Amino acid sequence: MTTEILHPSWLNLDFFYTILRNIKHFRESTDSIHISSIHIEPATAAGDNYMSSIYRVFVEFCHNSDKNERHSLPLIVKLLLQGGPIEEIIEQYNAFPKEIIVYSELIPAFEDIWEKAGYPVQFGPRCLFTSENPNSVIVMDDLKANGYKMIPRQKGLTVDETKILIAKIAKFHAASVIHYDENGPYNNLFNEGIARMDVKEGMSQYYNTMYRGMMEMLENMDFAAPYVPKLKMWENKIFDTLYRLTQAESNSFNVMNHGDAWTNNLMFKQSDGVSEVLLVDFQLSSWTSPAYDILYIIFNACNIDSIINHFDDLVQFYHSELLNNFKKLNKPQRTPSFNEINSTIHRKGFIGAMMIVESVPIMKSDPDFKIQLELLVNENEKGIALKRKIFSAEHIQEIYKKLLPFLDERGFLDIPV
Repeated sequence: MTTEILHPSWLNLDFFYTILRNIKHFRESTDSIHISSIHIEPATAAGDNYMSSIYRVFVEFCHNSDKNERHSLPLIVKLLLQGGPIEEIIEQYNAFPKEIIVYSELIPAFEDIWEKAGYPVQFGPRCLFTSENPNSVIVMDDLKANGYKMIPRQKGLTVDETKILIAKIAKFHAASVIHYDENGPYNNLFNEGIARMDVKEGMSQYYNTMYRGMMEMLENMDFAAPYVPKLKMWENKIFDTLYRLTQAESNSFNVMNHGDAWTNNLMFKQSDGVSEVLLVDFQLSSWTSPAYDILYIIFNACNIDSIINHFDDLVQFYHSELLNNFKKLNKPQRTPSFNEINSTIHRKGFIGAMMIVESVPIMKSDPDFKIQLELLVNENEKGIALKRKIFSAEHIQEIYKKLLPFLDERGFLDIPV
């Protein structure tokens, strides 16, 4: 067995034989399979994933009946991030239990809804194995080995790429509504997403320290002067406002949100002139207004020009896709009106605006920064230095120069009452 990086000792031959036994194609013949080597490498670059350790694994094996014919099984192995205050926050989020439910139960159920309607769809990678005890782990197909690629986070999605994503999200949302109608409310784990009262102290500290880093930069920039007074009203209010805006409203249209659909959680593939996207990382999924997913996608996944020039078009596109989806699923009556979707997105626009505090600068930051979440949370010397490095980058300041007027014009800089 060969390995390329340090990894938990239990990622060994016995573990991967267990994986083979969970794959239907191998189940009956596992005893006749011999694993000859295991190659393990990081699946993401430093600073590209904040809640998990993700490995790309190549299992080399052969059948005992023909040892000269070698086979390779490419896998993604996702583990709970270990150590420090971040592990405690992740555990409070129930991130792994939630994601295990999505991969093992909800995605198959949603895909089955579309299959029965005569419109096969795939939402994410095939899940091969999950466990919470003794270790939190999810094993799935390696989409990269199947030709899927991640679009660089600094580049962002074009309008066309964003529409491909929104079309898939709209299918996910529609299926989640049908599943709710047929099976009742989802597990209580999905009642909350990124903003949870049981993590308020840690998340408030994170938002506040990032906010201070942003304001230190903006207060010295002439282009930001018209917007600084409104931004000063955000101090110590970001978490509470986000919590209020992300709770499901009983009399409104709600769906299962992906919750974290930015570029690093999207895998695109071009085949025969058709572009396809699959979603990964469902640790922040929640049952709430689709406004959250749409605002999150537009402000975190899109390139800056797509945000400013095509915001209304993207909202309209989402609604038209949702309408078509419910028609295909024989539930046209479940489609909310465009006015309802549009007004909800604008009423909750602060969700998009507050992303300039942390997600936009981090996701668009230089990959050489190798961002560590622990440093961003702290206001020690290293933490302050990293934030100054992020916010002082010229391309980050150019984003603010374009985004702030847009957000102000829409009224998104105002904290909703």
